[in-house]
Amino acid sequence: MATTAYWPEWSRITCPTLLIQGEHGTMPPDEPATMLTHRPATRLTRIPNAGHDVHLDQPDGLYEAIRTFLA
Repeated sequence: MATTAYWPEWSRITCPTLLIQGEHGTMPPDEPATMLTHRPATRLTRIPNAGHDVHLDQPDGLYEAIRTFLA
């Protein structure tokens, strides 16, 4: 899908970050772990029963993940 990696840019982000992954999404299986290696303070949330379009598949789960992160 994506042909360009943005690891240097990802590593320079300094604000609190929530990484949301749909349980059945298109992200390669090892990518979330790699993202967390580059930015350990990132919070990862996996949304059950969701694909790539988490906002369409599980809007309530997405809302709850964001609400909890911002609280």
